[in-house]
Amino acid sequence: MWVYIVLLGYLIWLIISFDFRGLNPQNSKKAYKQFRLLKVVLILIMGLAYRMGSDGIFYNEIFDITPSLGDFDFSRLSDYRFEPGWALLNIIVKTIIGDFVGVRLVCAIAIYCALFELLKKHSKYPFTVILFFYFSGWINLNFEMLRQTCGMAFMLWGCLSLLKGDRKTFILRCIPGFFFHWSVILVCVLLLVF
Repeated sequence: MWVYIVLLGYLIWLIISFDFRGLNPQNSKKAYKQFRLLKVVLILIMGLAYRMGSDGIFYNEIFDITPSLGDFDFSRLSDYRFEPGWALLNIIVKTIIGDFVGVRLVCAIAIYCALFELLKKHSKYPFTVILFFYFSGWINLNFEMLRQTCGMAFMLWGCLSLLKGDRKTFILRCIPGFFFHWSVILVCVLLLVF
């Protein structure tokens, strides 16, 4: 619990030190360094969390019985309980790392690299946005909705193109997200419509 309180204090300090003063990663080296440090801290908290959230525990148990790449029958990929992207991620991590922490780290790296790139390019107050994220969906996104996290990472990556008006690239970047969770389809459609 103390980790989350320290993180909250750190976020408030970042907002006062940088956002309130109009400093962001694009116009201040100090803000950029803190921005990168915050990204690493969030990746480590999400990636190294031990058996947090009921879905996370369930995914960990499924990972334990997931075969490695050499033992997996790809003709039976459609029989796997989850979307093919999630199944392949688990199989690859099981083969290379052998521990569910690897899956968490891949999910954390994917979502936070995409989110922070989007904020760096399109937010004047990135630390404030992260604070809102911390209060609104951080716990669920980090410890419960791991499949959605991977899918949404692709959608956020696509948003970089959508904000430039490139709808085709947005759709192409979102397609891999569909293979992690179906909800990416709904979010992408909503973003294209509105």
